[in-house]
Amino acid sequence: FLPLTLLPLGNHIAKLNNLAKWLILVGSVAWVSVALPNMTQYVPALFTDSPLIASAIKSGIPLVIFAVLGIGMLAYWLFKPEVGSQVWLYGFAPLIILIYAISSYANMTVPSSIVGQYTQSSRYAHDHLSADDKKNIMIIGTVQQTTQAAQLWLDEPTSQKMVLAEGSTFDINTLPESVKYIVRVGAVNLTGDGIVVQQSATKLANSDMPSWLLIKNSTAERIKAGLDK
Repeated sequence: FLPLTLLPLGNHIAKLNNLAKWLILVGSVAWVSVALPNMTQYVPALFTDSPLIASAIKSGIPLVIFAVLGIGMLAYWLFKPEVGSQVWLYGFAPLIILIYAISSYANMTVPSSIVGQYTQSSRYAHDHLSADDKKNIMIIGTVQQTTQAAQLWLDEPTSQKMVLAEGSTFDINTLPESVKYIVRVGAVNLTGDGIVVQQSATKLANSDMPSWLLIKNSTAERIKAGLDK
């Protein structure tokens, strides 16, 4: 939606000289170049209220694609202002809505997909854990973008993620006590002291491992004493 920044200029866009247009375009490119890496890094805190960006990330579409589309439309509007608004209204905006609709449909109706496994696990955690339990929750997965998707569904800025190689082993006893719950999605073997709160009904391909697990972080002493069940 970067082209919308030109709306305040209205009919004055056509009166701008080429130098002013190029300065606006270069400034926009610099702004996006600086902002995009930080947007990707802090997705849970910044984009939980943005359904368009959320659906884009959950579907695995890189944000850079949207950035390039936005810059392209901005340039077109600047240098062809007489048709720029019509192109935005009848071309660009419907395209963005279509991408949003497709990615939302894919993530909400295809639980068997890789993305579906991640969103299914984090949606369960979102709906069944208290706000305090979700603090510092750790998501352990094997794919960067789908791990981010799980963070987004949790709607918890303090959530953390860990991306490990498929088939690797991780000891949850190495996690700090502040991590009360763990979401494991994908082919990662977990060791240590914890209690499985919920697991998926589906299995990983060529494995008896559940697609995802929600685990309560604990200690051997607490489990033995019956403090954690």
